Amino acid sequence: MNPVLVAVIERLMDDVGDKIAVDVPMGALTTYRVGGRAAAMVVVDDHETLSAVAAAVAGTGIPVMTLGRGSNMLVADRGFDGLVVHMAGDYAAINVVDETIVIAGAAAKLPVVARTTVGYGLTGFEWAVGVPGSIGGAVRMNAGGHGAAIEGLDPLGHRLGHLEPHGDIAGHVLAADPHAVGIDHVFLHEDRNARAAAADDGRRRAHRRR
Repeated sequence: MNPVLVAVIERLMDDVGDKIAVDVPMGALTTYRVGGRAAAMVVVDDHETLSAVAAAVAGTGIPVMTLGRGSNMLVADRGFDGLVVHMAGDYAAINVVDETIVIAGAAAKLPVVARTTVGYGLTGFEWAVGVPGSIGGAVRMNAGGHGAAIEGLDPLGHRLGHLEPHGDIAGHVLAADPHAVGIDHVFLHEDRNARAAAADDGRRRAHRRR
């Protein structure tokens, strides 16, 4: 194993305890149920753990892969010689504020978010009820179905939490580059104009069903 990766693993064992494991089989964590093993995997279920992981890997150059529900992911038989960051816990939470603002974590299941919005009489996300992914993966790859996709949400700019190299969590508005949006991919960049108009904490204002 890469000695730099070994050092990162040892640091995380001290920082997050049993949330990190080594030689983890990946097949069972994907919808295809095939694939090799990861050198290490850390379960990130709160901001403190995510900050610890970011600080540990910053500047190391080790391969890092984020895992949500494992849908649309095929792991090679040779496995992954790096650190898998598995989003869970607090990042699966879904909250609705003022009955029109939906706050969903990166690990929130798309079908659950869709049913939650419908339950509040909100429209625009019904298509996601049949998509077996998570919010984080959906935003990153422009998930879609039934003639709709993430790129069609209004507004497309969202306030998303991200990690600074030293491990602090910061909020920035990220918007899709209209020239780099397509099937299964979206390039996100900071939108300084949208920042002032966007709500905090990853909120998205939905439209009430008429």
